Amino acid sequence: MSLVSMLIADRIESATRYYDRWMNLITWGQDKRVREAALGYIDAGDRVLDVGCGTGTLAVKAAQKGAQVTGFDLSPAMLRLAEEKARVAGVEVNFRRGYAQSPPLDEEPFDTITATFALSEMSPDEAEMVVADMAARLKVGGRMIVADEARPTNFLLRLSSGLQRAVVTLLTFIAIEERPTRLHDLREMLKGVGMTVTEEQRFQSGALWLVVAERRGEITRPQKEIMEPVIHRGIKGAWYDVLCWLFVLPLAVKSGLYRLGKPNPASPLFLTSNFYMTFKIVVKALHGRDCWLLVEDSEGWNVWCATDTGGFNAEKAWALMRAYDLEITLDHQRIVIPRLGGKIARRLKELTGWEVIKGPIQAGDLPEFIENDFVTMPAMRSLDRYYDLHHRLRIGTLSALVAPLCVIPFLFVLREYLGLFLAFGVLSSFVLAIFHYWVPGRTGIVKELVLGALLSVGLVGWTMARSEPLSVRLVWVLLAILVYCFIYGYTYQASTPVIYWKRIWK
Repeated sequence: MSLVSMLIADRIESATRYYDRWMNLITWGQDKRVREAALGYIDAGDRVLDVGCGTGTLAVKAAQKGAQVTGFDLSPAMLRLAEEKARVAGVEVNFRRGYAQSPPLDEEPFDTITATFALSEMSPDEAEMVVADMAARLKVGGRMIVADEARPTNFLLRLSSGLQRAVVTLLTFIAIEERPTRLHDLREMLKGVGMTVTEEQRFQSGALWLVVAERRGEITRPQKEIMEPVIHRGIKGAWYDVLCWLFVLPLAVKSGLYRLGKPNPASPLFLTSNFYMTFKIVVKALHGRDCWLLVEDSEGWNVWCATDTGGFNAEKAWALMRAYDLEITLDHQRIVIPRLGGKIARRLKELTGWEVIKGPIQAGDLPEFIENDFVTMPAMRSLDRYYDLHHRLRIGTLSALVAPLCVIPFLFVLREYLGLFLAFGVLSSFVLAIFHYWVPGRTGIVKELVLGALLSVGLVGWTMARSEPLSVRLVWVLLAILVYCFIYGYTYQASTPVIYWKRIWK
């Protein structure tokens, strides 16, 4: 839930001011208790780094207590509010913008590092590396204070929490195509990098967890095992293929580094997502070749969907590259990324200093791409070539499956038009997909509204042809068509890679 709040506050700046109030509401006021508990471990004069400082509540209070505080966050909107809080409180806090994976390196070791409601916004790979990075910036004897959402200890509350998270997962993906927060084992993460856990506190019947650890020696980074790819075959493989093709379920493989063939330090390195179907296609395309395949945790979504929502990003790739010590493992610094995820290239190059090459759109072109000395020919970069009839029929099927959900409101209003809207939804799904380049409009919403306009004209014409008056109810139907087309067009454009403006939230 905290991730949903953060996303809305970040993407809709006018909502940023309500972030604290919303967090207070969804945690039943316990977020304040968590931050007060964290504040109790901060002493006057401490040099404090607050990672993922958000709106600056903890950072400002620590500064009021006499600490020298540096606040670090990615969201400009949140940082502006944090700076305003500091001005009102009359304290000085050094707020900086950046990713949690790259806090300031030019500082002296910190006495205390805090991360409240921040780690759950990251994948396990990122969170592990962030904890290791934070620990390395602590002086010996310094404290790390992490707090986040957790599974309740009470059985009934755990059941209730599980149901709530399932509902939030569904609604979050439908609305902003993100997934809610991750629940990490904070204790094990801290112990895994060599920290000594000294205290723990549970809040809201265990739904919120605060862990305090101390640095008493050397910090170790997470070590990952290189894996062999496993492609499901037989009935299970066919079932997975059907689920991935028909429903695009986020079936995922484990993130990490895979060994294809018998690679050596000079073998090429490829990056992809952990969506099972994507992974399978890439592995099959590279069959018989010796190379490394870095699989990023994209929440089980394909590359272009995950890239658009931020689930496939440079920070996650960088975390994996460091976890596997690829600068040492390989005797080159070149990584090939998917072209549909190409917008992460600049950031990945900034983080790593490596040469980042955008590969072909279709994995099937990888052998030719390799033979061509890692140069993509024009045909390999063509989205129109990629979006062939096979892909269009698949997108049409996916959109048509959403039609029954979109007509649910008509069970309660305008019920006599239920069948019309259902038929329109299914038909327009395939019309949009098959005739994508012929239907006017640059976005799915506009394209669907064009079809909706044709339906509206048809209804009005049919009414007039029957010599019936244009009633108020018909006006409501025409307005319903407008709303329906907006929602359905949004669903369609979120399903096809050839429309880049997919999210009204961005």
